[in-house]
Amino acid sequence: MALIIEITQQTDPNVPILHLVGKFLEEDIKHFRNEIQVFLDDKTIAGIVLDYSDLQYIDSSGVGTMISIYHQLSRRGARLALFGLNKDLLEMFEMVLMLDKILAIFSTEQDAINYIATGK
Repeated sequence: MALIIEITQQTDPNVPILHLVGKFLEEDIKHFRNEIQVFLDDKTIAGIVLDYSDLQYIDSSGVGTMISIYHQLSRRGARLALFGLNKDLLEMFEMVLMLDKILAIFSTEQDAINYIATGK
């Protein structure tokens, strides 16, 4: 199953939410980057929220892409927040890769949005 990306705007137009569905594999990177680029180029957004609630798997290429996106946003003072990781993804991000030290990972969408808005 190819990665499906659903883009939604919440009440704050400066916080786009991208809902990732399926598996994020190396062959999906170009598609993902094409979808997210408009937000990376938009200097008015405070950050990007990625909804992982329907993401079943992410390979190392996908993880590398997330870190690259994080750095692109950080360089200009914007934030990246993830939420909804399933148990296996959360364990991989926290215990194996220790990405919770770099990426902001939340259990709820509202917590992720609040982080983008306030940095807390």
